[in-house]
Amino acid sequence: MASSSDETPLSIDALSTVDASQLQFIAEAIPQLIWTCSPEGKVDFANKLFGKYIGRSLSLSMGDGWLDLCHPDEVDLVRQSFADNIKLQKPFEAEFRYRRADGVYRWHSCSVLPLKDEHGKIFRWLGTNTDMQDQKQARERIFRAVFDNSYQLMTLTDLNGKILEANTPALGLIDCKLKDVKGKYLWDTLWFNYATDMQDKIKNSIERAASGEFVRFEFSHMGTNNQVTFFDFSVKPIVDDEFNPTTLIAEARDITQRKFAEQQRQISENHYRNIFENASDLIISITPDGAIIYANRAWHETLGYKKDMLQLLNLFNIVSPECRLEALSVFDEMKKGKGDGRLETTLVTIDGKMLEVEGNLNRDLLRNVHLTTAIFRDITARKVMQRKVAEFYSNVSHELRTPLTSIRASLGLIEGGMAGPISEKAEKLIQIGREESERLIRMVNDILDIKKVESGRLALNSKKLSPSDLVHSTCEKLQSIASQFDVNLNHHIETDAPFSGDKDRLVQVLTNYISNAIKFSPKGECVKISVTMGLLSLRSIRFSVSDVGPGIAQEDLDKLFGMFQQLSVPPAHRGVKGSGLGLALSKSLVELHGGKVGCASKQGEGACFWFEIPIESGSLIEPE
Repeated sequence: MASSSDETPLSIDALSTVDASQLQFIAEAIPQLIWTCSPEGKVDFANKLFGKYIGRSLSLSMGDGWLDLCHPDEVDLVRQSFADNIKLQKPFEAEFRYRRADGVYRWHSCSVLPLKDEHGKIFRWLGTNTDMQDQKQARERIFRAVFDNSYQLMTLTDLNGKILEANTPALGLIDCKLKDVKGKYLWDTLWFNYATDMQDKIKNSIERAASGEFVRFEFSHMGTNNQVTFFDFSVKPIVDDEFNPTTLIAEARDITQRKFAEQQRQISENHYRNIFENASDLIISITPDGAIIYANRAWHETLGYKKDMLQLLNLFNIVSPECRLEALSVFDEMKKGKGDGRLETTLVTIDGKMLEVEGNLNRDLLRNVHLTTAIFRDITARKVMQRKVAEFYSNVSHELRTPLTSIRASLGLIEGGMAGPISEKAEKLIQIGREESERLIRMVNDILDIKKVESGRLALNSKKLSPSDLVHSTCEKLQSIASQFDVNLNHHIETDAPFSGDKDRLVQVLTNYISNAIKFSPKGECVKISVTMGLLSLRSIRFSVSDVGPGIAQEDLDKLFGMFQQLSVPPAHRGVKGSGLGLALSKSLVELHGGKVGCASKQGEGACFWFEIPIESGSLIEPE
């Protein structure tokens, strides 16, 4: 019970050392509510400040009379507590409501200390009351502010599960007020009385928490708006200084969004798992050392390894010995964050057969472990077909080239008069036959070259080259064709920096560019060949061939360097024949040198075909 003065009260510990004869004098002198009682617990003294606080004669508070001032709801509890602690003969404290002179019950903190003689025997009890109503109300306001504004739904219950408090979010869930639930058992409220099994679960949780256990589980609740809300629910004991449970706090956190996200994630996982399981591609997840932790149905069915063999499998043991080093190299590059994650290799089935596959590798971090997902496609049939096609090209090209060469030579001899005089009409027909046979031979040669590039069998004979020498020698070879089409060749060599390359193959590229420009140039016009430093890289040489022909439609530019592409040609030039392979082969040959090709053109304004070759062998380095 608080002192009505702002002065600091005398410590009760200090009073315990005061001689009994001086106690009354001190008790009247200090500004605090002081009282004493006999060893049996009967009040025998209270100071005048005490009497002034209660507003009645002190004699009425002697013995057990002071209990009349306690709040009716707490009289029995205070009486029993006081008696029990007197028997223990130890200092004790208590909180209860006490009536002030104006009739208002206010909360008091009571501290009681035994006074002992020189033999250690209690001769009196000394008590102080401190009015703590204001402090308690302040604490209540803070508690209520925190309690009601908590994100979680909270209730306080006694150890039997009767509700003492409930915060605003919890009451809002069942649309009621505190008075509607206070004093009820937690399981009998609208929060949990919708199902018997739920009520039993809450009862069990209360019993376990009352014994000192922390209980936690999840449940769903049907709200007043018929919407289901999911909660993470817990019951925790609040203990006293001796760790004995005094009250229970029940909390429920709304986890509906998390549950929804988990459900969506599960749906998504199931969806993708179904995709993986039913995919025709071979899909696996492996650890950095190659251990397989997941394989889809196609993997098991194609390779023959059963699911119960997963923990024994290692990808690098399934890769054929001839391809193992390359596969390990690709994975090492992946670990370093390099490479494009593509792998073409051969896998060995459970019965020893070879399966050629190509795959994409994706590295990801899952639960702090780097896993690689590999998606392989069986290309065995395609590889067999490619080999057959290559053999076909080789055989057919050989079979075609030999007779075509003979035909061209024979027609050349006839055209030259070796078989005797021929008429002008026959000479024209023989010329056409010779030119067409030459075109067929070029086409066969282009096909063979393209197939060599695709199979990686075309080797370059690189030497130091001079750009001017390359241009001059090409123009000399094409001068007769230029004269035939009445087109002039003009070259401009801005740089003659030496570079490495295969002269015959680069002449082949330039020949293709220049001959195309000649064929599509109007009579009397000029084809310009220029050599400059590279635009894509400062360490490269750019060769450009420009004409003033019909140009190329914008929609056709992307088709230029593809095989057998047919572009839209103006009527005046539709007689120009080509194999549809020259530009595709040119692109492949330039890329073998580490270079790039391109074309700039506008329809009706001519075209400029270019290619760049790095000065040093290797790929072009983009300028910063």
